[in-house]
Amino acid sequence: MAAMFVSKQQQPTVPDYIDEAAKSSPSDTWAIVPRSSNGLDQGWHEFSYANLARAVDSLAWWIENNVGVSQDQGQTMGYMG
Repeated sequence: MAAMFVSKQQQPTVPDYIDEAAKSSPSDTWAIVPRSSNGLDQGWHEFSYANLARAVDSLAWWIENNVGVSQDQGQTMGYMG
């Protein structure tokens, strides 16, 4: 496994782990979901780790363009848990 580039003070984040999985095993399956919400007869769609990484990157760009960039590193934008 390749080393993740984070400072000594910072723990790896979920996006760091996703990026690492996308680099080391981009075509491995991350999730399998039904193609339709009306039934399973239309088959399944497989999402790879590369698909997941692209989705996370796209969401990050959207947030940056529509919400803005935090002035303080590590500032939480929102939390649902």
